[in-house]
Amino acid sequence: MRNRSCKCSCSYSCTFISMLISIIIGAIIGVLFYFGFIPVLISSPISFILAAALAIVAGTAIVIGILYSDDCNVTSCLSSLRNPLLAGPVGTFFASIIALSVALAAESVFYAVIVGLTAFFLCFTVATVLCLIGCAVEDER
Repeated sequence: MRNRSCKCSCSYSCTFISMLISIIIGAIIGVLFYFGFIPVLISSPISFILAAALAIVAGTAIVIGILYSDDCNVTSCLSSLRNPLLAGPVGTFFASIIALSVALAAESVFYAVIVGLTAFFLCFTVATVLCLIGCAVEDER
């Protein structure tokens, strides 16, 4: 084994960009839901259950990766991206539970905000996982 120092090259610009893109996507989806352009299939309970399940799987994988990873680069990337990586799945889970607990109806600002928040957190989860993969791949070079 080579003796390498554990330094993560991932900067906060990746998480900032992923948060910005997620806010834009969440806002667009919320507005589209408000005006009735999102079909019932997308805003049905099954989609929120799938989002909550994805959040649980992603959160569990991230925690297991933080606790049991032996690779120096992956550990340093997980440590530097720990907060955004855990905020996405937790937010997705709670926003999905809120969306499941109310009857969603188009043309309601409250429900559009809930759908937009769920979309934001789901996009943020995917984007921060992509930041993690980019960080780990970049550090391997």
